[in-house]
Amino acid sequence: MSTVRSDRETTAIASPRLTIQSPYTVTQKDLYPGTQLDQDPKKKTIVVLGNGWGATSFLKQLDNEEYNVVVISPRNYFLFSPLLPSVTVGTLEARSIIQPTRFITRHKKRKVAVYEAEATDVDPIGKTVTIEGESLGRARADQPAG
Repeated sequence: MSTVRSDRETTAIASPRLTIQSPYTVTQKDLYPGTQLDQDPKKKTIVVLGNGWGATSFLKQLDNEEYNVVVISPRNYFLFSPLLPSVTVGTLEARSIIQPTRFITRHKKRKVAVYEAEATDVDPIGKTVTIEGESLGRARADQPAG
């Protein structure tokens, strides 16, 4: 069972995949958001460089049903840096201040292409971004990736 609802009770619920302290609500959609639409070559493409504060906030609020989205970043996670000192002294665990990019992109209506690489050149006229890293060597912004 992955749906938990509680108003004022303080019961802890544990399962093989999930541990929850109420009054939080976790639903099946949070764990398994369902199938995503494929990227559509007829739609415009948004390329997001990096996954810092601005990019993460943008991705969370973006309704990508009308766009193809490509994320290019050398890291596959967002680090909430203001809490980093708390991790070093043992107040928090490192996993508490890191949010994987795949979690954000997995909860979108349309598939998001994510490249773990560094952008070395951006050509807005040619609509290309040249990347170096662990992913493909070159991605075109006007064509869906994947």
